[in-house]
Amino acid sequence: MEKKKERNNIVDIMKAIMIISVMIYHLIYRQQGSMFDRIIREMIYLSMPLFFMFSGYFFKDKNEDTFWISLGKRIWDISIVPFISIAILLIVFGPYYMLVYDGFTTKSWLADVLNTYLRPEIMSVVLPDMTGNQLFNNLSPVWFIWTLTCSTIVFFVVMRFVQDSNKKLLVSLVILLVCGVIIQELVPPLSWSLQLAPLYAGIMMMGVALKRFNVLEKMEKQKTLEEVGKFGLIDILTKNFKQTESTIKGVGDDCAVLELNDSEYQLVTTDLMLEGIHFDLMYSPLKHVGYKAIMQSLSDIYAMNGTPKQATVSVAVSAKFTVNALEQLYDGIRVACEHYGVELIGGDTSSSMTGMAISVTMLGTVGKQNVTYRKGAKPTDLICVSGDLGAAYAGLQILQREKAVYNQGKGDQPKLAGYEYVLQRCLKPEARKDVVDALAKSKIVPTAMIDISDGLSSELFHICKNSNVGCKTYEEKIPINEATGEVCKEFSMEPVIPALHGGDDYELLFTVPLAQYEQVKQVPDVAVIGNIVDAEQGLMMVSRSGDYVHLKAQGWN
Repeated sequence: MEKKKERNNIVDIMKAIMIISVMIYHLIYRQQGSMFDRIIREMIYLSMPLFFMFSGYFFKDKNEDTFWISLGKRIWDISIVPFISIAILLIVFGPYYMLVYDGFTTKSWLADVLNTYLRPEIMSVVLPDMTGNQLFNNLSPVWFIWTLTCSTIVFFVVMRFVQDSNKKLLVSLVILLVCGVIIQELVPPLSWSLQLAPLYAGIMMMGVALKRFNVLEKMEKQKTLEEVGKFGLIDILTKNFKQTESTIKGVGDDCAVLELNDSEYQLVTTDLMLEGIHFDLMYSPLKHVGYKAIMQSLSDIYAMNGTPKQATVSVAVSAKFTVNALEQLYDGIRVACEHYGVELIGGDTSSSMTGMAISVTMLGTVGKQNVTYRKGAKPTDLICVSGDLGAAYAGLQILQREKAVYNQGKGDQPKLAGYEYVLQRCLKPEARKDVVDALAKSKIVPTAMIDISDGLSSELFHICKNSNVGCKTYEEKIPINEATGEVCKEFSMEPVIPALHGGDDYELLFTVPLAQYEQVKQVPDVAVIGNIVDAEQGLMMVSRSGDYVHLKAQGWN
């Protein structure tokens, strides 16, 4: 079924349109010598190169089969839609032939078909006494299919030689176009289709070149980063990279998954933190910044149901930082690594024009039977979340409010008493190793899992998109700490808003089969907040009042 889905529907539709337009032109509207006849004829001639160019643009060949099997499949794919179109139109318009064209016979029709394949000079030798009614001249559907077949065979053979080499592609394109012109002008009369094959194959190669060099994309209006978003940008930047056999999962999940040994996979993840974007040193102690940098990557490893092993840390700092300041940063990194059993094995340091940047690469392992991706959720699966949500965002609001008051120059000291819980969740989050251990102890392997770094709504979107499902969650079941609720009251904000869209909680969102409901209920600090549904139902949340609300991914990106 997947191979059928990969067939190019656009090219199939173009083939059908081309055949139908030519057929109708011949059956109904053709009037020799009229202005209308010449206009239609030129339109068809002009549209054929465009058709061949787009055939090349959408060409896909994964070289999964032998040359002859692939070629046979390609010819079958070329022919089936046009032949079906012709068969239907002949059945519909067959009587029209008999009524409109006098003297229509099988013999005269055969002569016209032969005239399709042969130049007039050869036709006069083959059937000197028979010129036919020209029902099928050089614009006939039969001629179009034969030209398409011959051109595609030439194109296919050349593409097998070209493969992924852009240099070979350009050289082959030029050779085909030059040969096509020479054959048309200098070679003695051949079949119309055979003479046109190199030229049209060259045009198809032009389509391939347009695709490989992203010509059409470059002609489009340039999109801003804000328009495409973080994950749209990742898709654009990585779409042309290929994956080797040793890479089980590349871009698109919390970690890359690589072959390690017979029983385990290697997990690799990288996170970047920038001063002024991810942390503000006005209220973020450097020790906490270092600790949080490690937590981000740890959370990615745990989201794959894995165990973190080693880490590398790279930093770029400006001249404003002292050695003592960097020691504080690395104290936080050391405490985090020791607490979670991770070894710091390397990194890099560099100067920065402004501020600080921290990059952490984490390595881990996971059993091949236990690895959990964002994909894998199925309808009726339970949606579960660890801990509580929205606290980190609530803590951020407190810190930003107190910073604004301080910057007004009134000399007031920050009022942080009573906000300890939300401030800790914001400045010093913890990765949920305990939840992964508890799931393993209960012999639960989630069907899909992701860490909540961009807000519940965004992470639900990722799981549903990757699993091709929808979801139904319940507002009243989303866990929100009482301290978070109190902060939300101060800011006149519904507590569910930071839970859905706040982010930086580093809790785990995962799905388990419905049959494991009793088991997952026994896992400490885990709440069931909904269930997976069919993709057609979309992403829904049932509010406390019973209304259905469409969820949108609006978290931190």
